[in-house]
Amino acid sequence: MIIIFATEPQLVRRAGVALHDVGQVTLVTEWSRFNELHRTARCTIVADPWISLGELTPKVAALRDGAPFVPLVVVTGSVHDQGHDDRELFRDSLVGLHAFERRLRRVVCRALVRAWFIRVGQRIRATTTVPSALGHALSIACDEPRDAASIGMLATRVGCDRSTLWHQWRRIVPDDGLRLEDFLGWLLLVRGTGLRAAGDSWPVVATELGVHHHTLARLARRLTDVTLREIAGQPTSWVVDQLRSRALSRITDVAQDMPSTFWN
Repeated sequence: MIIIFATEPQLVRRAGVALHDVGQVTLVTEWSRFNELHRTARCTIVADPWISLGELTPKVAALRDGAPFVPLVVVTGSVHDQGHDDRELFRDSLVGLHAFERRLRRVVCRALVRAWFIRVGQRIRATTTVPSALGHALSIACDEPRDAASIGMLATRVGCDRSTLWHQWRRIVPDDGLRLEDFLGWLLLVRGTGLRAAGDSWPVVATELGVHHHTLARLARRLTDVTLREIAGQPTSWVVDQLRSRALSRITDVAQDMPSTFWN
């Protein structure tokens, strides 16, 4: 469920149109109720075209502190508030009134993709069957996609040799064909598919993930036996299910109870 706190009725209608294929938008007009529902919502939206970022800062900070992994999107007319010093708090979550529908859908979808992977990372970190260094590395790959492009990069982040990650991977995944680099490839491909469905082109998605779009094309062929074009023509639930059944399920019970799609 997507919860929206809005001061302008037309924004609610426009949000419903923009997100019709993402999820049902439910209006809440009392801030205390919105704050309560935010903790369990799939995504929340604060829409007030007249409030400044400075006025929003304490409210948004409190929401993020109370439920840091719930996507929160802010719609305001003051996205170019030059006097605001806490723009990092609103990073990747601000939507202005210009091109509102297109921009809102993109930001919400990207936030839902990011939240899905953060949840996977949390599951991996909490799993005792995954060795410490490997669990740390895989959770980083879920949280920070650019680091998923290379085992060497992950090893550097964790502070170990890449051979340590390979050995720990083989301890929990016998030599059945799924390599550590394949698992990381799945993370990149599925995240990329979500970002593509949010509205970006494959080259733009690949640049964000720190790889060439030809790399994503090769991953699609190697892991799923279909092309990127064919993947983009499928519902996102198809590739998410592929990740859950062919990769996540191999390491632990991480895939259990995970949503089968990023949205809807």
